[in-house]
Amino acid sequence: MNATDRDLVYVYVDCWEYQCCRSAPEVGARIAGSVQLYRVPGLTAFPTPRGGTPVPELGLVRWRGFAASTPPGRQDDDDSTVPDLLHLSWHSDDLALVSIEAEIADIHEYNVRYTVRTGPDGRRVREIVPDTQTLSTVPTATVWPPNPRSSTEPEIDGVIVGLRDITITEPSHEVVARDRAARAAAAERKHRILRLAGPLYAFGPTRPRIGESLTVDLADPRLDKRGNLSECTDVVRGQVRVVIPFGDEMPTGWVAYTPITEPDPPLPNLLVTLEIEQPHTAADTPRNPQTS
Repeated sequence: MNATDRDLVYVYVDCWEYQCCRSAPEVGARIAGSVQLYRVPGLTAFPTPRGGTPVPELGLVRWRGFAASTPPGRQDDDDSTVPDLLHLSWHSDDLALVSIEAEIADIHEYNVRYTVRTGPDGRRVREIVPDTQTLSTVPTATVWPPNPRSSTEPEIDGVIVGLRDITITEPSHEVVARDRAARAAAAERKHRILRLAGPLYAFGPTRPRIGESLTVDLADPRLDKRGNLSECTDVVRGQVRVVIPFGDEMPTGWVAYTPITEPDPPLPNLLVTLEIEQPHTAADTPRNPQTS
């Protein structure tokens, strides 16, 4: 497929896939996973061919003897300067994807150099240095060394592998329907996720616990709110998903997913992730006595 051997199908594999688990891709070995259309900024070699036939009811595109899933939200008329590639992964939890098993015939390692800048929000952003992308043919994909390399050296972003002796399995209509329903439900739940930070007693007379139902007054000025409902000033009720205590200084970036052991005496403030119930109007929910 627009490659060095027209009888091979070429797919991209991110380097983190084989750094995480399984063996690094090797010529002559077999590889398996799900395959989707994908884009890698700066990588224009080995694009998917034109002329594929979209199958919207299954969320995929077919070519002669091959198929690949289309990522959710991808528009058929998406006019991007970055071409589609075929991307193989064995870390996807999605069931409604095209899966393949094949033999690796050749491997092309993708190297690129990055620079780091500070974004407007203060976070560090990695950007590709123009004209530093290279492809090199290797018998086995390179595994990262144990120690970081110099920032001036090219990094291995992944490999493009040529496949032969391919077995393709497309998802059934039933699996696709279940997957789409699950995605819609997850998106709806995500919209109702609210992250709150504030003093312990802004959350009621007792410390909230994971899994419990919690009523919170979002008009309370002591609360710092993040999420789609952050502008809401209703009294809301929801299920507690995360509770993390902290001291006088709020954790940087609000990112704290690992439970910590609370010292004695208890820390005075909490980070709370709340999944808001529907509906969440003041008329349906009694006010929090701690913030009335």
